[in-house]
Amino acid sequence: MQRSGEERLRMGFGMFQFSRALVRAAVRDQHFSRFGTADISPGDEIAEIFRRTYGSDFDAAKLLRIMQHLSARVSEQTEKRGE
Repeated sequence: MQRSGEERLRMGFGMFQFSRALVRAAVRDQHFSRFGTADISPGDEIAEIFRRTYGSDFDAAKLLRIMQHLSARVSEQTEKRGE
């Protein structure tokens, strides 16, 4: 059975979302404290997910700048929301 382009696209998005969920779970597991909470800030979590997903696409200096920017932006947004 042939799948339409839309079905193939939806499948691809679903696989990408699933893989991101696996990466997020691995990051949280790695940074889970013995007290039952994650010992990583939301900004650093997003930056680490980015590194694991796209890290091989950038040189080390560019990757570090992107991660620092992501971490700072997410931390600012989290503070604004009062989380």
